Amino acid sequence: MKENISLFFSGLSVFMTVVFISFSTPADRGSGELSEAALAAMGLVGTSTSACVGEEPVSNLRELMERRFNPSMSRISFALHHSDAEERDRLTMISAEADRIVACVEKGKSHQPEITSSKMAAYRRHLVGMQGSALAMSDSAQEGDMRSTQHWFLHLKQSCIGCHKDVRPPLGTALLGDLP
Repeated sequence: MKENISLFFSGLSVFMTVVFISFSTPADRGSGELSEAALAAMGLVGTSTSACVGEEPVSNLRELMERRFNPSMSRISFALHHSDAEERDRLTMISAEADRIVACVEKGKSHQPEITSSKMAAYRRHLVGMQGSALAMSDSAQEGDMRSTQHWFLHLKQSCIGCHKDVRPPLGTALLGDLP
């Protein structure tokens, strides 16, 4: 029963995110940004970015992904699928990494991606989806619900894959620059 309630409220969080995206004002949708009221209702305004820390500083979105997101995603995946640690310890670590991802998504909003303005709305939608899934994963892990935590990790990965498909330039183009 507790598992179903946890899953219900985690799902409700993501549902509310989608609803607020759908009902944001036309000006918000055109700019690719949500209104302050929509963000506040989702609990995304004022999210601290201080948890998005690492050894090396980041100055752009690519570095943020490579130095913050990717390592957190790898640590979560390892804890979910390969670690021999006690489940409670694994869930504690997963919750901390999910919270870091939430903070890094907030930080990602301050880094202008190298994309056309027509892709900005999709980028913002994927960020909101990532943040909602990471929040739900953190909540599930804090509640000790491994099954729900795995569920939300899959949603988080789907947001990453969707963003890469819809927004990210094809692999190699950013690395090759202006080569003939």
